Amino acid sequence: MKTLLITTDNLSNTGGVSHYYYHLQKFWPSGDLAVVDNSEGKLLASGFWPKWRKGFFTIKRELRKQNPDWLLVGQILPLGTVAYLLSLFQPLKYCLIFHGMDLSLAFSGHKKILSRLIVNRASKIICANNFTAERLKKINSQWSAKIFVVNPGISPVDESLVKPTNSSNINLLSLGRLVRRKGIDKTIVALEILEKEFSDQSWWPGLTYTIAGTGQDEEYLKKIVSLSSPSLQQKIIFAGLVSGAQKWQLLNDCSIFAMPARDIAGDFEGFGIVYLEAGLCHKPVIAGLAGGVPDAVVNGENGLLCNPESPEDVAHAIYTLAADEALRNKLGENGHKRAKTFFWPLQAEKFYQYLLK
Repeated sequence: MKTLLITTDNLSNTGGVSHYYYHLQKFWPSGDLAVVDNSEGKLLASGFWPKWRKGFFTIKRELRKQNPDWLLVGQILPLGTVAYLLSLFQPLKYCLIFHGMDLSLAFSGHKKILSRLIVNRASKIICANNFTAERLKKINSQWSAKIFVVNPGISPVDESLVKPTNSSNINLLSLGRLVRRKGIDKTIVALEILEKEFSDQSWWPGLTYTIAGTGQDEEYLKKIVSLSSPSLQQKIIFAGLVSGAQKWQLLNDCSIFAMPARDIAGDFEGFGIVYLEAGLCHKPVIAGLAGGVPDAVVNGENGLLCNPESPEDVAHAIYTLAADEALRNKLGENGHKRAKTFFWPLQAEKFYQYLLK
């Protein structure tokens, strides 16, 4: 089955969508998934409207050259427009792929008229999480029959980097882009609550909180910390940008991974690969009950889901795990087992088999 994937993402980037398409190609069962991305400006052009005009001719040439059985469309807008127009003039089966924010943008304002036409003509639809799939079904229930969920995965080679360590202290970790929806601000406030109410607990003196990553909210987060007590400030470490090796070292060394991600005006966590990566390292996680997160984290199985808008609820989750070593170990072991069911060869096979049906 010859397949062509088109995406405005650069597959060499580290973002979640790029990660999805990079590994989909790498682990494609038949090994014949061709990709056209925008790394050399092949699909989107600046200086004239519409931007996808350049992509129209690039994709048309690739279709003639590749003659694929399926065209995978990485973004409904603008590439879905190209697929839709081409399908009007030639036999073409295309499959749309949705992750989360792309759906929110496509069905807002006047764009939703065009988006409906594109989805109606699509032969199949893949959603990266159940939350997005359900939202799409609510827009039009008739689309349900062609919607299938294939979550992101993790690479099997990552397991060689798993070398978990144990500490008598509680090492709390957040890792990722420092943006509001990740919930790091709520985690800092949750620690303020814990300091006021549970500083007499045996685990509190040794607790530390490492925040790894950079992003637009870095100064905002540091401002929150600066307004906390001097004793709490000493517990919070901003690690900045970390390498791949440093990321795995932090995951191996932490006691609890915390990312209570939330939905902010349609901007939500589509899945959360890092939850699986923490689980692969035998670590329990604290996650927000929002967006596609419940696909990665099952409450009480590999972590705790909390109300991401409530610092009190986040604080309760931290307290529950910090005070119960047996529970941490149980959720961590379950997380390791669960993570291995999301290895990319398995996810790519699901995708491939759905197209064959």
